[in-house]
Amino acid sequence: IGLVPLIKGVATITKTNVRAGTYAITAEYLGDSLSAPSTSPVLEEVVNQAATTTVLTSSVNPSSSGQTVTFTARVTSSTGLNPYGTVTFTAGATALGTVAVSDTIARISTATLPVGSTTITATYNGSTSFSGSSASLTQTVN
Repeated sequence: IGLVPLIKGVATITKTNVRAGTYAITAEYLGDSLSAPSTSPVLEEVVNQAATTTVLTSSVNPSSSGQTVTFTARVTSSTGLNPYGTVTFTAGATALGTVAVSDTIARISTATLPVGSTTITATYNGSTSFSGSSASLTQTVN
């Protein structure tokens, strides 16, 4: 991870933006004229997936039959880092498509929603470092 100075017998290092997983970490003292080199026992550090929140919005609601509606999913994480991966959009039981998240946003447009009310769901599929989440809204088509 890095080389840091020993200050009053303590060496401290901070690592940010670590992907989820289990890491075997050891500390190695290189020694000096008074003390011999040494290595610590292995510490198994577990980094969990960051929680996410998905918020879904419609460009126009209600809409008219045949009108193009754009659905926007904004995916944010509990860490403040931008989640990566994909969002799957569905209209009821019908898949609208799967879109890559770019700068927290995934968008999809459709003009084929049926007249009436349809539940639109955006599901962030998660990734190595971020857990999945979803949001829904009711789209009304007149």
